Amino acid sequence: MQKLGLYPSTHAMSSALRACARTKSKTGGISIHAQAHKYGVCNCVFVQTTIVDFYTKLGDMDTAKRVFYEMHEKNVVSWNSILSWYSKAGNLGEARRQMPEKSFASWNTLISGYVEHGEIESAWRFFDMMHQRNNITWITMIAGYTKCGDVKSARELFDKMPEKVHLAFNAIISCYAQNSQPKEALKLFDEMLKSGTIQPDGVTLASVISACSQLGESRFGSWIESYINKHGIQMDDHMVTALIDLYSVWEC
Repeated sequence: MQKLGLYPSTHAMSSALRACARTKSKTGGISIHAQAHKYGVCNCVFVQTTIVDFYTKLGDMDTAKRVFYEMHEKNVVSWNSILSWYSKAGNLGEARRQMPEKSFASWNTLISGYVEHGEIESAWRFFDMMHQRNNITWITMIAGYTKCGDVKSARELFDKMPEKVHLAFNAIISCYAQNSQPKEALKLFDEMLKSGTIQPDGVTLASVISACSQLGESRFGSWIESYINKHGIQMDDHMVTALIDLYSVWEC
């Protein structure tokens, strides 16, 4: 593009920076950052946001924060790039201090950070403080309780959800399967099928297969295979492994 004498658009620069972030191309990203200055587009919020995201993904937080604080206009994506890095690094106190009280995404990033680091009580405090919650908020908390083995609290949250999407069913069925309550997993799976509005996917079936393995219900595998073929569900490695485990239980 530049060899043809064309100036890169802000969209082209943002796309190139995202590619550099994905491939961890530090030299390429720094070069594009320099060109953003050269072509006078550094004040574009979209370019600045991708620059912040690029440096956070590389772990260069000093540069990321400098670019972030130089931004005249900060959007949700730029805030979440900073918050996500602090959360992943375990610096949750700093993430909390930086967090704007503006978006679901910011709150969800912080709650997810506490969940990932096993601080379920802190995650709950922020969950409880939220005036509004979206499905991701609820499912993140269910996953947190699953991780620490608190099945009762996970189910209570599921029951309180105003809208039970298929990801919520997946989360709680997985919770039962992971915490040695296979009968409850199958019971909820049956409710899911009877609802007629929510169809299981590969994640659901992998958890159901795991529950069947725990119960020694290997003959259920043929029904699952039939269901997969009928509905055109793509078999992934998790499902194949789960089915092998299920049939191996039967062979024993």
